[in-house]
Amino acid sequence: MTFGYYDKEKFKGEMNWNDVKYKYMYGVKLDDILFNGKSTDVCKNRPESKPCLITFDSGTSLMSVPKFATKNFVEHGIPTSNFVKKCKTAKEFGDMSLVIGGK
Repeated sequence: MTFGYYDKEKFKGEMNWNDVKYKYMYGVKLDDILFNGKSTDVCKNRPESKPCLITFDSGTSLMSVPKFATKNFVEHGIPTSNFVKKCKTAKEFGDMSLVIGGK
């Protein structure tokens, strides 16, 4: 992980920059989380008092989300630490995509 630049030799594709909304944890505005291309509407279903942000943490192998997001995932049948779903293969779990800045 690098901040403020990227090595063009190690990256292919289009670079997208997003404003940091929560400077302490490098939080940026999250638009949605998709599972297998289907929207969870996680940001639309959040409490009005809670901003929908995501922080990038290179020091953890897990994803942490607030309780409202966990509830949203369970409603969509998406496994969480408290809602176990047995999968025989990683492919059976599906693909997760984070939508940030409309991309």
